[in-house]
Amino acid sequence: MRVRPMQVLPEDSMLIRLPRVLVIVGEPFNRTTATGHTLSNLFRGWPRGSIAQIYTARMIPDDTLCSRYFRLGLRDLAAPAWGQVLFRRIDQRPVANGGRTANACGSRRAPSVVARLQHCVREQLRMVLDLLPYEVAPKLEAWVKEFEPEVIYTFAGSIRMMRLALAIRACCRCPVVVHFMDDWPETLYSGHVLSPILRPVLGRALQATLAASAERCTISPAMAQEYMRRYGGRFDAFMNCAELSEATSEANCDNSVSEGRLLVMGNLDRGRADLLNDIVRAIQRLRQGGSVLRLIVCTQSACRWVPEGLCDNVEFQEPPSDDKGLQKLLAGAGALLYLDSFQKPDRKYFRYSLSAKLPAYLMSGRPIIVYGPRENAAARYAVEEAWGLVVGSRSAQLLDQTLMTLVTQPDLRALLAANARRCAMLYHEGESHRQQFRAMLARVAACKAAQM
Repeated sequence: MRVRPMQVLPEDSMLIRLPRVLVIVGEPFNRTTATGHTLSNLFRGWPRGSIAQIYTARMIPDDTLCSRYFRLGLRDLAAPAWGQVLFRRIDQRPVANGGRTANACGSRRAPSVVARLQHCVREQLRMVLDLLPYEVAPKLEAWVKEFEPEVIYTFAGSIRMMRLALAIRACCRCPVVVHFMDDWPETLYSGHVLSPILRPVLGRALQATLAASAERCTISPAMAQEYMRRYGGRFDAFMNCAELSEATSEANCDNSVSEGRLLVMGNLDRGRADLLNDIVRAIQRLRQGGSVLRLIVCTQSACRWVPEGLCDNVEFQEPPSDDKGLQKLLAGAGALLYLDSFQKPDRKYFRYSLSAKLPAYLMSGRPIIVYGPRENAAARYAVEEAWGLVVGSRSAQLLDQTLMTLVTQPDLRALLAANARRCAMLYHEGESHRQQFRAMLARVAACKAAQM
């Protein structure tokens, strides 16, 4: 294959040559989902002509960072005859709201029985797809070869996505970088009727992917340590990063909670709505004692929920569309909430994960409450680096005590905020974090070029 010279990022002091990267991730670059934000922040500053992406979600991609997309429908992932028959009606047109249907995360009107049944059937069929014969469609192979990738970067996440990455690696002679966002290898297909068949197939595909990967990354140091123990070899931690700005400067980190604004961001699925109901009830109890706490929920309209009990102490806001809006939103909060589900499947899935919003939380210089299992990565991080208060069990008494402590102890708030800011600058500052990410991908591409 003809090898073009890698592009150079002028402002990089090390003059890292940036390779052409083929990104294989379920969701495209966007500014509305955690995956989209993470991709956009990690690849910020990359030449648009040096990124191409294959994705599967029914979403409209953002072409600010990447202009070359190939949306892979379910029919493209199965052998042609099977795909045309089984998955013709499942694969629908892209939608603008990130592929979520109204009321997907708990809201004022529950989905109908028929809608829930249809969703269940679609999800089961998607899993069955992983057992069907697989081949790369000729149009996709031609599209990839025309781009001439030097590195394949993927979140993997399913048998078919791993098979796709390995198939393209074989036809284009490209190294693969796999990046684990959550502990899906331990939870995927669990509870499915075909789990006894799917889980062994998943294990073999995962081992093949790990063996073929030139670099293996995780979303947190805790996950890197666990995966080194579990799978052997080296894993490096890369997660979302946060930008410096006037709003996040140390001088503007006012830690007062006099207005009682307790802010939480993100989707409310996977048990998070239940945790917010706990928060609402705690705020109501504290208000009886004179507290002025108020819960600000920043989430998409389709993902909102009805608080149990009175709603006069809950305010909804739409997520900001850019970094400036995000920084302004965080700067206006007295304290921030980070939620991790206590439900058994989610507890296992997220135990080594760090949410995409956490770097921005830390950079804002605000005290943080982590409400989630104490053994999860976020809770452990908060304790080790002393940037947050942890409510590690679903205890109303502990939750009340933690909220009251935050309200009544300004010195503690200042200490937590200072530690949060320190961690953000050390581990999550955008440009330095991206510099390491670019160096990793450039190193992988350089090793491949040297072997040709």
